Amino acid sequence: MTMAVVTIAIVLVAGLAFQALRAFFQMRGTRLVTCPETRAPAAVELDVAHLALTSAAGLRELRLRDCSRWPEKEHCGQMCLAEIEEDPQGCLVRDLLRGWYEDKSCALCGRAIAPIHWHDHKPALKAPDDRIWEWSEVPPEQLPAFLAGARAVCWSCMIAEGFRRDHPDLVVERPRPPRHASH
Repeated sequence: MTMAVVTIAIVLVAGLAFQALRAFFQMRGTRLVTCPETRAPAAVELDVAHLALTSAAGLRELRLRDCSRWPEKEHCGQMCLAEIEEDPQGCLVRDLLRGWYEDKSCALCGRAIAPIHWHDHKPALKAPDDRIWEWSEVPPEQLPAFLAGARAVCWSCMIAEGFRRDHPDLVVERPRPPRHASH
């Protein structure tokens, strides 16, 4: 009888741990929401540790861990959580970027932007002033306005242009030979 009780307890604990881990991994990441107070974009992060614990208890309670409007507005009503509840994946910054890069070609070499792998070889952004930006350089709450005027740059061109900018003395520019028309 005690072996059955231990087995049931292990299964219950494993189930609760699974719920907690699932909530943790599904809801982590920076999200872009519309602040109900200002009607402007705000970058927020959920308190995923709290969410994981409450999910394990069957409650699934969302609360913010960070917001781009804090610390000035840290004690707001967190009404933006309704937007996250409505579409938890749709407001993720990484999904916004993935959608923006879809069907785009590199502004420098013309090659199609490859599917994005978040851990490796991320494409970049070229601003109207021709500066090339990595994603981490653009504050998430400014991303919608930035993307409106930006062009896509592939990872290879971003690396090459960064080298050209940082080490101009090591770069040799060779003119391309003229193309001959074939008869």
